Amino acid sequence: MKSDKSFSISDKVQMHKNLLQDWALKYYDKEIGDNEFTFDGPPDWALWEEAKPKILFLVKESPNGYHPSIVPLEIKAQFLKNIARWRYALRKLYDKPNQTPNFPSDDLFSNPAHSFSDIAIVEVKKLDEKKGASSTTEIKKYARDDKMELLSQIDLLDPQIVLCCYTIESYDIIYDEAYEPYETISPIINNKFRCWKLNNRLV
Repeated sequence: MKSDKSFSISDKVQMHKNLLQDWALKYYDKEIGDNEFTFDGPPDWALWEEAKPKILFLVKESPNGYHPSIVPLEIKAQFLKNIARWRYALRKLYDKPNQTPNFPSDDLFSNPAHSFSDIAIVEVKKLDEKKGASSTTEIKKYARDDKMELLSQIDLLDPQIVLCCYTIESYDIIYDEAYEPYETISPIINNKFRCWKLNNRLV
């Protein structure tokens, strides 16, 4: 499903809600004990649609009960602090591309409303089993099993930037590595960071 600019925000909200609700039914029989389906995506659709640029974080899975569609009450996990820092850096680089961002103290990143309201977090593995971390092999299996749903979700959100949090292999699975245009923007840095222009999207 490709994003259609003619859809209103309310249309997109409903389409996204329907997608996740249908998706959750796929895991209904696995929601046993503490297991639960994670509802992710933008917590504030109005801010998301107005954001420049629209930044989507593709993460492995939810950290123990966190639903990204709801702004967190507080930021304690290092995982969330890192997302807040990346969001800050990307926003500053977009506004002033020729200046190196000066990072403030961590106090700025402790404001969840400031750091999370205008971004989208999408999890490859939607079934939260409260086990802390899943193997890369398991995450890639979820990318394959939920490929069409993930593709529909990301295309509906239509981000300009996707930051893969150790999920670039899952992103490739979702899109069959069928990118046109495909352009390498930066070399590998510390064997971790690399940037591409894939289908006119910065990844």
